[in-house]
Amino acid sequence: MARCCGLTQRRRARVGPGWQHEGVEHGRNEPLTVPQAREIAGKEFRHYIQVRTRAEAEWLRELGQWCERMAESLERELPHLDGVRRAYSALR
Repeated sequence: MARCCGLTQRRRARVGPGWQHEGVEHGRNEPLTVPQAREIAGKEFRHYIQVRTRAEAEWLRELGQWCERMAESLERELPHLDGVRRAYSALR
């Protein structure tokens, strides 16, 4: 879920994934750098941008590790599936 912070409706920063300037023109979002998001958030929410960015980066690392484990699991099944195909073909 995306979260927003900012001083006004016209200047909002949204994360998920990456920071975006929300509703710039006709409801479109534009990507922001972390320093830009901190500037839009203002002094009151600057710390939130820093903490949320670190959390987002960690979540993406965890997601990447999960994807790697799933890919390895699928690759381990390939030799088994090749053997099943050969046995099935021999039965025909």
